[in-house]
Amino acid sequence: MPDKDKGIVNETRSLYHHLVGEVHRQAQRDRQAARRRPTAAKALFAACFIAGAFAVVTLVYGFITFPEAPIRQTANGYVSKRGRPLTREDYEQFKLWEKLVLVSFGAAFVTGFSAVAVEKMMARRAK
Repeated sequence: MPDKDKGIVNETRSLYHHLVGEVHRQAQRDRQAARRRPTAAKALFAACFIAGAFAVVTLVYGFITFPEAPIRQTANGYVSKRGRPLTREDYEQFKLWEKLVLVSFGAAFVTGFSAVAVEKMMARRAK
């Protein structure tokens, strides 16, 4: 291998080792920052995760339980989107599910945004 190629290889190795070291330093800073995360932010992130899981479970439950949604009220009673007659109880359960979907996704978004806001606010105070 000519000397010129050896120099390029050595320079490339040096740059690689420098970048690997930088990645390790950045990962260490991130781990330390995560440990310093305020308790309120940790609690809000946990609440966000729980609310998100509840929202997904609620959504999947509705897809399984109400495959012919939406259920609507007509002059002759309650029907699915395909015109299949349903009971008032089915209609009320569907309406409750719709409300739960809105509330659960809303809670997930609110807790997530709140967690990020608290974390940023605490970071600004720390500076």
